[in-house]
Amino acid sequence: MHQPIRSSKKLAQIVCDTVPKKALSSRRIHPATKVFMALRIAVNKELERLASFMENVADLLNPEGRLCVLSFHSLEDRIVKHRIRELEKECTCPPSFPICVCKTKRVVRSLTRKALKPTEQEIRVNPMARSVRLRGAEKI
Repeated sequence: MHQPIRSSKKLAQIVCDTVPKKALSSRRIHPATKVFMALRIAVNKELERLASFMENVADLLNPEGRLCVLSFHSLEDRIVKHRIRELEKECTCPPSFPICVCKTKRVVRSLTRKALKPTEQEIRVNPMARSVRLRGAEKI
């Protein structure tokens, strides 16, 4: 018999009931955490909003202005990383073109070769920082 899910506690219990008991004891985080994160991301359209912001970010920065983005999961970090790389490119012509015809100019330079992660000390002081990644760029 199916019944509507009327509380977050009920949804969390349903998720826990579907996870094998062996897996429950070896997990660091609650099994329903990713389900709730996915729901929040979808309802708030977080990835779409971040992508839209990153698409326009170069226009929002003054010359030598800096962009610093904290991402809390890989989906966000991927959007930020790819957009910064796009803005760093000098030419977007296909490799088969003998000369550049796009006249694309480099807009930013990355300030972080890779995403920066919190130190163990930072995580001890603020455990919620364990998954954060920092990327930065400077407008040219």
